[in-house]
Amino acid sequence: MDKSEKKIYPKRPAAFVGMSGCGKTTIGRSVAESLGYRFYDSDQMIEEKTGMTIPEIFAQKGEPWFRQIEREVILGLVNGSDADPYILSTGGGAVMTPEIHDALYDKTIMIYISASPETLWERLESSTTRRPLLQGDPEQAREKLKNLLDARHPVYIRSHLIISSDKMPVDKVVDLIKTEVERG
Repeated sequence: MDKSEKKIYPKRPAAFVGMSGCGKTTIGRSVAESLGYRFYDSDQMIEEKTGMTIPEIFAQKGEPWFRQIEREVILGLVNGSDADPYILSTGGGAVMTPEIHDALYDKTIMIYISASPETLWERLESSTTRRPLLQGDPEQAREKLKNLLDARHPVYIRSHLIISSDKMPVDKVVDLIKTEVERG
């Protein structure tokens, strides 16, 4: 294999954190694809494990049950012995569980994809399925989004890297992150 074909494996996998609508999945999938790494979305992993959608889980089992499954799924991946590189997109509230935050910080390159409340609302408002924690009246949901961001931001910023997805095109965000992941 010549030098141009050689894959650069990070010292640690990368985990994306941030609010719903910040672009974790879109950006994470692009970074993983461009580097040839596996991509995991913790919400998708939870749905596969439970056989239920995230809204169904919240409606039928409640948020505490969801958070327990989320913890099991994320810690199972992060603490696993698999040495292949991967990119993980976490749910918006995942890092509010201290054990998840600490594992991600210690064992991955933790990247906070930030966005303003206005940008997040623009992206989520047009979504065909609004996130479970943002159901109901649009004005109340918008206020709840702002409150969630205010509560989570101090934890999100305890990441290795912070990148704003507000005004930067996705391809530029991907390029910045790729450089950091390749450095390990």
